[in-house]
Amino acid sequence: NPIPDVEAIEKAWIEHVEQQQKRSAREPHPYVYASSRRRCVRKMVLECSQPQSMPEFDADTKARFVRGKQREDDLGIALQRVGRLSNPPFEFVGQQERVRVVDRKGRTVISGMIDGYIRWESGEVWPVEIKSLSAFTTDKVSSFTDLFNGTWTWSNAFQMLSYLFSKNQRYGLFVMDRSGLPKLLKVDLMEHFSDMEEFLRDAELCVDHVESGTLPDFIKDPAECKRCWAMGHACNPPLSYGPGAAVFTDPGVIEKTERLVELETALTAA
Repeated sequence: NPIPDVEAIEKAWIEHVEQQQKRSAREPHPYVYASSRRRCVRKMVLECSQPQSMPEFDADTKARFVRGKQREDDLGIALQRVGRLSNPPFEFVGQQERVRVVDRKGRTVISGMIDGYIRWESGEVWPVEIKSLSAFTTDKVSSFTDLFNGTWTWSNAFQMLSYLFSKNQRYGLFVMDRSGLPKLLKVDLMEHFSDMEEFLRDAELCVDHVESGTLPDFIKDPAECKRCWAMGHACNPPLSYGPGAAVFTDPGVIEKTERLVELETALTAA
C-alpha cells in the first residue's frame, strides 16, 4: 500500500480542482465576450476565431477561479440580506442572465453573463457585477475610474459598461471582494460613454474580421505582445517594430566611454 504523505494529498487536491473546472471544448464564436476587451484587436479576433489555440490554465490558477466563484456566490447571498437593512431598501436578484450588444447591422457583437440586479424600492434597477480579484489589485482601486488604470482590471471596466449599455441603464454597482467589507463602486455609464463607444467600435471591427476570415494589423506595443498568449504561436509580429538599438557617434561620448574602460581595467589589474 502507498505510504501516507502530503504529496498524496496535493495530487488528490489537484485532481479535485481539475474535476471542478472541467470545461467543454472551446468553440469559435462570432462575437466578443464582454469580459474580453483587449488593447489589441488582433488578439480579440484570434480569441473569437481560434479559442482552441489558447493555453489551458494550470491547477493553481483553476483553484483561484474556484475560490473566486465561491466568494462571488457568498457576496450575492449577502447582498440579498443587506437589501432588507438598507434605507431605501432594495432586492438583489442574483440570477445570471445572458446579455448582448447588437450593432447597427443587427449582429451580436458583444455577449456576456450579468451577475444580477439591484431593484430599488422606487423601481430603479442597477445591474451588478461581482469580482473576486487579488488583494494587491483590489487595494489599488478606490473608484470605478481606477479600473481603467490597472493592467488586469481594464477589461473589467468595459465588461461592466457593456452590461449597462445592453440593459439601457445609467447606473450600476461593481462589487470587489476583499478580506473585510467589500468595495462598492457606483458606475455611471454617461461618465464613460465615450469608453463604451470605443469598445463597441473595436467589437464591430473584430466581428468584421471574424466574418471575413482576416486579421487586423499588428499592435505596435512590444509590452502588450510579451503578455499575449498568442505571441510566437498563433501570432508572430515582426521583430523590427519598437525602438531599435541606438548608435552613438558623438566623439565626446566615445572618449568618455574609452576612458571609463581604461580606469576599470587598471582597477581590476591592481
